[in-house]
Amino acid sequence: MQLASQSLLLDIETTGLKRDQDQIISIGLTYLDDSGERTTTHLFLEQPDEEAILLAQFLAFIKNYDAIYSYYGKGFEFPFILARLEHYQLDTALFLRMKLIDLKDVLKHFGKNRMQVEPLFDFIRHSQSTGYDIVKLYQTYLASRVPIYKTCILEHQKEELHSTLLFWELYMTLYECQEWQLIESSRKEDRMQLAIKRPNPFLTSFKGTASHFNFSYIKDTCVLYIDIPLYTGSLNHGLEPVKDYYYIESQRQLLHKSLAQFIPADLKRKATKEECVVSKESTFLEMVTAYKMTATLWHHPNGSIYIELTDFSSDILGIQLFNFFFQTAHCKIKLN
Repeated sequence: MQLASQSLLLDIETTGLKRDQDQIISIGLTYLDDSGERTTTHLFLEQPDEEAILLAQFLAFIKNYDAIYSYYGKGFEFPFILARLEHYQLDTALFLRMKLIDLKDVLKHFGKNRMQVEPLFDFIRHSQSTGYDIVKLYQTYLASRVPIYKTCILEHQKEELHSTLLFWELYMTLYECQEWQLIESSRKEDRMQLAIKRPNPFLTSFKGTASHFNFSYIKDTCVLYIDIPLYTGSLNHGLEPVKDYYYIESQRQLLHKSLAQFIPADLKRKATKEECVVSKESTFLEMVTAYKMTATLWHHPNGSIYIELTDFSSDILGIQLFNFFFQTAHCKIKLN
């Protein structure tokens, strides 16, 4: 999948975590150039007293874009950049008008940090530098001006941006889930396998699990595979509204008011909520949300909700996945 022409991938390296006093060492940006080729630019702080210049260059760079994607941007990159802009009293309006999207919000379902998510793509880092190492490398570069130290910093950032690109592709694949084309489905014992077609091939292979969904795709194909567990057994469905149901004690039978009207008053009573339940033995699929669900919902004693396998459709899958992954559209920056 190719980046949109109005989108940027962003990573920053800093001298520390305190945005009121630490500085930005480098801003890395991956984007499409004028010829449509994916490329990366690094805005590097050659002198500590030139951070305002670096930030001005950044503002000039982003003026033709409308979205910035980053991994953990909400918790780090975005508020750090905003704080440094405010520190130098630079115009923050251009930055704040953009869609600032934190890929971690979605990918948290696959792993709590990027070191857990990267292996799902078989992504291997060549640079083993940590944030602490980057600070030391930068200090050594300032003192010596030996190019290799700057190169090490930028190589580390390139890898951060490379993995961010893979994260972005997975994010966009999931974001488009309501437009997926189901091309094949099969059942094997207690699981269902789905083959989904999408317009563009994948950059690399991926295999991961989020909630009860297993996802996989193969590099250079346009097919995404999803594996979902099935539940076979008895589940309950609550009848509503409760006021519309009566209970016939002598027959231990629940009746809707349309039928109960023919039963003498002394033989029936209003049903309780606990009695307004029907059970069914069948094969079911677990749902992650009841949002926009028109199919009958069945309830497990542990609180999980299900639909019957016969009610399943690709539309239901798309709604389920979209609401599972995308509970918030964009991040809001907060300064402490």
